[in-house]
This record gives sequence, C-alpha cells and structure tokens, in this order.
Amino acid sequence: MGKSVALECARAGMKLILVDVNLPGLKATTAETGFPEDSFYIKKVDLSKDAEVEALFADIAEKFGRLDYAVNGQWYRHALLIR
Repeated sequence: MGKSVALECARAGMKLILVDVNLPGLKATTAETGFPEDSFYIKKVDLSKDAEVEALFADIAEKFGRLDYAVNGQWYRHALLIR
C-alpha cells in the first residue's frame, strides 16, 4: 500500500520523504518512478522505535522546515495495536 501511495504522489508532482526498514526497497520504489534520485529523501527508519521516529521528524524539520502530509502505509503495526 505504501509503495502505491508513494508512486501516485510522485506522479502528482509531490516531493517525497520515504522511510522504511527496507532501504533497498525504498531505492527500488524511487527508481520505479523514473524521477532522479535527488527528487526524494529516503531514510531507513524503524517506526516501532520511538527514538528513530523522533530523530526522523527532527531531521525533516531541519532539512525541509515543514511536513505538509504524512501517509503511514505500515498497516501491520496498527493491526497489532488494535488488538
């Protein structure tokens, strides 16, 4: 799901910040768009670790100043939290 959303957002002209524990998968997703690598900011982040999430948002604030939209395609974690 996350990959599909990322691809559609890229096609719509949005600048993307993509995070996942699977860095090679992120690189493959950006390559699939056909846009240059520098059109994306990708980072290996484990969203189950609060410190990594906090560091991510600090990094985003420093590099970009703001975040307009966030999409969480990590359904598995939320399914576990709902139990």
